[in-house]
Amino acid sequence: MTSDACDVLNYSKQCTMKEDAMEWSELDFISEASTVLKEISFGVQEASLSQQLPCSPEAVYINLASLEGDRYCIHLDMCGYEIVAYEFDCVVDEVKKEKRIFETIDSLLHTISPMYRLQFCMAIGEKLKHLVDSDQQD
Repeated sequence: MTSDACDVLNYSKQCTMKEDAMEWSELDFISEASTVLKEISFGVQEASLSQQLPCSPEAVYINLASLEGDRYCIHLDMCGYEIVAYEFDCVVDEVKKEKRIFETIDSLLHTISPMYRLQFCMAIGEKLKHLVDSDQQD
């Protein structure tokens, strides 16, 4: 990993906060990311908080491997989920320039991983089947 390819110190993001947005003091993206990682575990090979990039209540980096085997580093802050590299623990200027920001992790995963979409649909189907089965028993 070269300093040119993975320059965390020069990483900056412009984000417009809406009037009704949460106060910064109310945010905890470490907790948010931990919850999200559990929720998506059914549809990814691997997902974890970066141990090498800076994480704080205001912003975290997530390492994610799709079911297809593609690797991503994702930055989560008030702006949303942004793909910042196509490898773990890294921020790449060329990738940041793409400005691929998603409001939810599901929208990001639906975009980058056809296998996640399939697993997601199957999981929803199973939950609906369970609801129908429990309704018929009542």
